[in-house]
Amino acid sequence: MRGRMIHDKSGQLHFAPYDVDPKNCINSIGRGALNTTVIEAAQRYPNVRVHFNHKCTDVDLDLATAYLVDSGVEAAVSAANQEVTARGDAIIGVDGAFSAVRQSMQLKIDNFQYDESYLAHGYKELTIPPGPNASWRMEKNALHIWPRKSFMMIALPNPDGSFTCTLFWEFEGPRSFATTKTDDDVRRFFDEEFPDAVPLM
Repeated sequence: MRGRMIHDKSGQLHFAPYDVDPKNCINSIGRGALNTTVIEAAQRYPNVRVHFNHKCTDVDLDLATAYLVDSGVEAAVSAANQEVTARGDAIIGVDGAFSAVRQSMQLKIDNFQYDESYLAHGYKELTIPPGPNASWRMEKNALHIWPRKSFMMIALPNPDGSFTCTLFWEFEGPRSFATTKTDDDVRRFFDEEFPDAVPLM
């Protein structure tokens, strides 16, 4: 993407390049494609094992060992038989908001401190489908942004001609996820705030 395409409320477009040299750009890749690429690359190594549908319940930082349990449908049958012990050279804590790695560090490391806070905004992913013959219906070499005071929507181009859109919006408030409950509410909100995007969706 060579720059940002700003969409104002009237539908006017304003392009802001990332660099004076149009050859300089940033790249975007879908999370699903990135995850698949990383997993497939890791699985090429004979000493790498991937445990899908498992939850990390504890770690031993000194032994670089993680304890996993099956979190799939079958987990309820016999949880005791579903535990997996995974050992490595190091533990890297990337297990999300309710991290077992962080909890283990908090319990086992003296003076371990962390700060946890929650955003007032959430997000919803939406799609602008491709046009005829997998064509892009907006400028494909731009990050599209619909900035609106306390919320915004963005759209990233995909190789198939579609765009992945993300609406960032308050959870609570007079105009928020909490107060927008019906299809008509959603349509009215989008017609008012993103009039140029609605026909594309």
